[in-house]
Amino acid sequence: MPRPKFPSPYCALPSNCISRILSDQAYYDRDPEAAERQQAAHEEEQEEQERQEWSTQQEYDKNHEQIMPPDEQSTNNNI
Repeated sequence: MPRPKFPSPYCALPSNCISRILSDQAYYDRDPEAAERQQAAHEEEQEEQERQEWSTQQEYDKNHEQIMPPDEQSTNNNI
C-alpha cells in the first residue's frame, strides 16, 4: 500500500477529506506495515461481504424461480 496522497494539486477538497488524508498519512508514516495490514484486512472484509451478498442474491434468485409459475418466468425473461 503506498502512502496516502492527495488526488491532484488542482483538486478542491472539503476540509473533512483533507483532514482524513492527513490523518491517514500520519498513520502510515508512524507504522507502514500496520497500515498495510489494516488495508489488507479491510479488503478481505469487503470481499467477504461481497461474497455473502452474492450468495444471498443467488439464493433469492433460486427461490424466486421456484415460486414463479413457468409462464411468468418466460414472460419476465423476454423483458
